[in-house]
Formats: sequence, C-alpha cells, structure tokens
Amino acid sequence: MNYDEHGHGYSIHRRPDPRIASRIHAALGDARTVANVGAGSGSYEPDDRYVLAFEPSKVMRAQRSPGLAPAISARAESLPLDDDSVDAAMAILTVHHWLDPVAGLKQLRRIARRAVAVLTIDVTMLPSYWLLAEYVPEVTEIDSRCFPAIELITETLGGTASVESIPIPSDCSDGFVEAYWARPEAFLNDDVRAAQATWKSVPSGVESRAISMLEADLASGRWDERHGHLRGQSSYDAGLVLVMSQPARAFRISSPCLRCRPEGARIMTAVIRQIRPSDYRPVISVIDDWWNGRHMADKLPRLFFEHFTDTSFAAERDGELAGFLIGFVSQSHPAEAYIHFVGVHPDKRGCGLGRQLYEHFFAAVQARGRNLVRAVTSPVNRGSVRFHQRMGFDIEPGDSEVDGITVTSGYDGDKNDRVRFVKRLAT
Repeated sequence: MNYDEHGHGYSIHRRPDPRIASRIHAALGDARTVANVGAGSGSYEPDDRYVLAFEPSKVMRAQRSPGLAPAISARAESLPLDDDSVDAAMAILTVHHWLDPVAGLKQLRRIARRAVAVLTIDVTMLPSYWLLAEYVPEVTEIDSRCFPAIELITETLGGTASVESIPIPSDCSDGFVEAYWARPEAFLNDDVRAAQATWKSVPSGVESRAISMLEADLASGRWDERHGHLRGQSSYDAGLVLVMSQPARAFRISSPCLRCRPEGARIMTAVIRQIRPSDYRPVISVIDDWWNGRHMADKLPRLFFEHFTDTSFAAERDGELAGFLIGFVSQSHPAEAYIHFVGVHPDKRGCGLGRQLYEHFFAAVQARGRNLVRAVTSPVNRGSVRFHQRMGFDIEPGDSEVDGITVTSGYDGDKNDRVRFVKRLAT
C-alpha cells in the first residue's frame, strides 16, 4: 500500500487499543531504548521509554501526535543504526507492507540487543473470518502472499521465539480489518475502510460489491442469522499474533534444552496461546506422567478450561503440548490474580518455557487491572520454590518451617501445608 497516497486520516480510526498495547509492552521486557520500525503514526509506542521511530511515508510521519518524537525516514530493509544499538525493536502490523520482509526482520534482529516483538496476522486463520470468507475472498489469496508465515518470522529472527495469540476485544479501538468482527456496520463507513490497507489491495469493483452484499445482509437480518452470536462475545481469535524473540546469547541454555530441539537446530520455538475447552483431555491425559505417576488429574477439573480461558495458556511445540498454565483474576480481591496450576513437559524443562507462561499470565492480568499475583506450592517441591523465587515472588509469612522454608500449616486441609507466594507486578 502506498501510504503517501492512501494514508490520509489514518490516525483517526487506527488508535492503539490499551489491551493489545499491554501485551506489546510486556514483550519488550525491561528495554529502555526501543526502535519502532514501520512506525506509521506512532501507535503502540511506549511512553515510558526512549523510542526511535522509522517510517518511510511522509504522510504517516505527519500524523504522529505532538507528544511523540519525529520519525526518521527509513525503510525496514535498511535501517540507519549500528548493530546492537537499541535494547529492543518492535514492528506492529507492518511486516506485510515491507518490500522484503526477510531482509527487514534480519534488520530488527541486527539492531536489537534483546527483545524483538512483531505483531502480525497468522494467514492460516484468514479463511475462518466471516468478512473474508463470505464477502471478500480475494483478500485471503492476496494476504497469503503478503503476510510472511509465522514460521518464517521465527526462523528469521532466530534465538528463542514464542508466539502468542492475541484475542481481539469486541470494542477494539484500533480499526484494522479484523477489529470489527462483532461490529459489521462499521464496514459501511467509508472512512473506516479508508484506514484499512486491505481494501486498497483488491481489484477494482471488489470493494463496492462486498459492501453492497454486506449492507443487504445486515438490512435483511441474514448476517445476524449466521453471525449474530458474535455480538455477545467479549473477544475473538481472528489470527492476530505477537511473535517475540530473544537472541540465543541472552539465555543460559541448560542441558535439558538439548532434548527439546532437533539436532543442529538453532531455534527453540514455542507457540503460546490461550487455553481452550478442547485442551482439557490432552492435558489430563499427560498430567500424571508429568508428575512422575502422582495422581494430579483431579486437581484440574474441566471448569478451568471453560471459564478461565482469558487468563490461562497452553504452549505447543511442533504441534504437541509442551506446557500449560491455569490462572484467573480474583472475584473477591479486585487487585489480585492467582496462578492455580502450571505444568511443563519433563523434556522441555530448563528451556525458559515456564517463565514465558508466567510472563504471558502477568501481561494478561495487568491488562485487566491486576497488580498482585499469588500462588502456592507444597514445601517438598523445592524446584517450584526456587522457580517462584527466581520469578520475583516473595514467600509470605507462615506459622511453621519445613527445611528452612516458611509454610502455612494445614492451608489446604490436614497435613497439606503450603508455601504461599506473592508478587507485585510493576506498574
């Protein structure tokens, strides 16, 4: 898309959504200097860090808000920065516009000492989106050529990568095409479509045909007959994903990691997504084995997979379950959240996967206004105690000690003493 020609008024309908922003900013970690590549009008740039923005379109640069630093005119494929010159780099819904996505991704990795965060669309999800499936099928074919595959992004960035599915809120303030999954009437607004690159990519006449069909279906009630249930949902998975990468040198890789990557491979990739009801049986079928034969399945009833999906996560590697985290926000204490159960495949331990699951949970509950996280473990589980301490949890005072660890006697019933943890999240 030529943003110098079509980018006017973009910033009016493409305002950052705070829930998506919280995920992006969490992915940047503790970076103090950040490069925003393909920065557009400056959406999602953190205001508590030093940001260098790069944007080739003068029309888009002119739409940056007065509080943002001016953007530098440069393309992703040729960034005027030295190697390792910033702590982190971000690219938000832009990679599909680059002339050479692979070259641009290599530039992100070159300039960033630590984290790289790329928000993009998983094109394999496009056919399931009603707008594209029923009204503009041409876009699926076009975008499949423009958006790089998620696997290509992770391979190009290298290091240790994870992929998080980002649910799109029903009232999302960032007006990209997938944001209006529950608000079909928005597509009848010419200004809304003008801020979406999708409509500039289709052949002449396709846009008017699609909008006419949608308008007729809304007037007749046919759209609501097929998709009206979406209006009652709070969020929807339309393929929005956040790819996060850390360079291999930033991690101490322990020996178990040699078992969780193919021989000669340089990349360890885990796909982290929200838990689904269909995950219940796969988790229950392995959980006892993961705990060396201890009977643990009854501690994780199906209700967690049906009612706490927004704050619970599954990690997959090569299509197989590698780990999971079950957590929720407290209904009684509005500032708190609780991690109920976490499991990592024995062969995947020591690779940082547990830490990634926890960080995803932290980001999810922070987005819901929670800043205190609690958890418990058995005092005999010394590995869990050490892990929580490494993750910044404090042990809460108790009434007894076991092997020098403070515990709360009978916390979960007779002879079920527990170590209680608490962590305050940075605000």
